[in-house]
Amino acid sequence: QVFPWANELYPPMQVSGNYADQSASGFLSFTLANYNDQYPVSAMVGSFSANGKGLYDMSGNVAEWVNDYFDIRPNRREPEVDPRGPEQGSKHVIRGASWALASRTELRLSYRDSGTDGRIDLGFRIARYVDKPGGTL
Repeated sequence: QVFPWANELYPPMQVSGNYADQSASGFLSFTLANYNDQYPVSAMVGSFSANGKGLYDMSGNVAEWVNDYFDIRPNRREPEVDPRGPEQGSKHVIRGASWALASRTELRLSYRDSGTDGRIDLGFRIARYVDKPGGTL
């Protein structure tokens, strides 16, 4: 699955999340055509349906500041499973789309950005690492 709503290039007409849409066209220069979630900026948590795992707002609403440091890694032959990134760095990973983003690149589930400072469309989610059975992450 490429996007939170499936593999179609743009979100379906029925509201599927809080993205840069027609309700924000008065102050954002790039918005999704033919999509209006009625929230020009962030929405209250739970304003949209949960994903298939029962989690809310995993895409759209606000992008999320992540503990991992940002690193551009060259393509590898073997994919890494849940890489944590470098031990230190100057920028943190920012993941997910927000109410201020509308390009297909930014709306992909795999989209990552980086930053050193906060933004008006950035939040965070409290999470922790959990050991898998057998004692490894």
